[in-house]
Amino acid sequence: MASPEDIEREFLAIAGSLISKVGFRNEIYAWILHGIDRIQLDGYLDNEDKISLAKANFQKMIDRAEQNVGSLLIQARSLDPDELQQIVIKDAFTALCPIWPFC
Repeated sequence: MASPEDIEREFLAIAGSLISKVGFRNEIYAWILHGIDRIQLDGYLDNEDKISLAKANFQKMIDRAEQNVGSLLIQARSLDPDELQQIVIKDAFTALCPIWPFC
């Protein structure tokens, strides 16, 4: 059975490159905590298939956010940090919802 702490570490490893590129650690960490809460609530801590699905889905969200960063590098100079966060993080989140366990 995976512990919430194990899953958290794995999700943080997946998000590491995005966090190092643009920051937003708090926002990404909020996604992670939401996902872990949902896994626990749904009773899937001991289900490796569901944990693997959650990791794959989280990777999709991080990949999408990284694509957003790449497409916004020029535009980012004119945005304040809150606007950039809205575009990079929230677009990735909303574009892929409903993606379990994050939505």
